[in-house]
Amino acid sequence: MWFDSVRFSLQLYKNRSKKIYSIKQQRILRKLMLNDFDNFFAEQVAGITGLDQHSTVSNGKDNGANNCLAGAFHNAMRHGTTRKAVDNLKSRLAGKPATINICGHGSPGMFETGAGQNGWHWDKIVSDWYIDPWKTIFSELNGKNFPILNIYSCSTGAGNSGADLLWEMAKTIGKPVRARTGLTYCGGNRITFQPGSTWQTAHPSARPTPIPETPHKIFFMKPNTIYLSDSEMNISQVKANNIVSLKVIALGKLNQEILLDGSSATEVGALILNESLQPLPGSVLGFATMELHFTIQSEKDQKKIKLLVFNDSIAVNEKEGIMYALPRSFRMLIGI
Repeated sequence: MWFDSVRFSLQLYKNRSKKIYSIKQQRILRKLMLNDFDNFFAEQVAGITGLDQHSTVSNGKDNGANNCLAGAFHNAMRHGTTRKAVDNLKSRLAGKPATINICGHGSPGMFETGAGQNGWHWDKIVSDWYIDPWKTIFSELNGKNFPILNIYSCSTGAGNSGADLLWEMAKTIGKPVRARTGLTYCGGNRITFQPGSTWQTAHPSARPTPIPETPHKIFFMKPNTIYLSDSEMNISQVKANNIVSLKVIALGKLNQEILLDGSSATEVGALILNESLQPLPGSVLGFATMELHFTIQSEKDQKKIKLLVFNDSIAVNEKEGIMYALPRSFRMLIGI
C-alpha cells in the first residue's frame, strides 16, 4: 500500500504542470514535493472507542463536532455545564474505576463544557484565567479512583496558558491531566489529531514545561495565485486580483467587522487562499473566532465564498470539506 501511494505520487509529480488536481491528488503531490512522507502517513489516525473508559461530551451548539465525539466514545454521557460534566464522571466512577475523558471545543488554556464553538457563560467554560467557578466543582473528583483525566479538544494543553490550566486542574483533582497541543477533528465518529501535535501532561507535583501550539505549514509557491475548490472537489488556480472584496467578522460579544476591497482585499485574500489548502479531516473542535466573506470575480459572474476561522489558525469551508492554514499574525495584520 505504501509503495502504491509513492508510485501514484511520482506519477503526479511528473504531471505537476496541470492546472487542476483533485483534493487527494493535490494533497499527495504537495507532500511529495516537500519530501514529507512521514507526516503524510502520520495523519492517518485511528478512531477512538473509549472502551473501559468513562467519557462525557459537551452538548454545546456547534458544527456537529460534539455529536461526532459522542459517537466516537463508547457509551458517552452528555453535559451542558461544568457541574453536569463532573457529576457524570462521578456517577460512572462510583461503579467502576477507569480513565476519564471530558470532551468539547477548546483553545490554548481553555475548553468548553456546554458553551459550544463560540458561546460563553461562566459555568460552561474551564479556563486558566477564570479558575474559581470550575475549581470547586472539579475538586469533587479528588480522591476518586481513576488514573488520569484526558481532555479531547483543540490545543487546550498548548503554550503557557495550557501548562497553567492543566497544572491547576491536576492539583485540584490530585491526578494527572492531559490535553492536546494542536487541532483535533471528528468526522464519521472518528477522531483525528493535527500532524505534529502531541499530549501535554501535568502532574500535581510540578508545572509542566510548556509545549508551543502546533503550527501549520504554510506554502506560498505562487503568491499571486489563489486556490479554490468547486462543487466537484477539484482544485483550481485563480489570479489573486480576482478577489473583489473581503469582509471579516470577528465573532464574540461585539461582532466587530471590517470590509477590504481593491489591493487590500487582494493582498490579504492571497494570504488566506494560498497553497496551504488541504482536506478537512472532520469537524473542528476549536472555537469559531472569525467569519471571512469573499467576493471573487469569475469569467461570467461573481462568486461568494464563506470561510469560518477556528482559533485564528485555520479557515474552513465546511461545504467543500477543505481548510486553509492562516499566518499566526493574521488577526494583527487585518487589525481586528
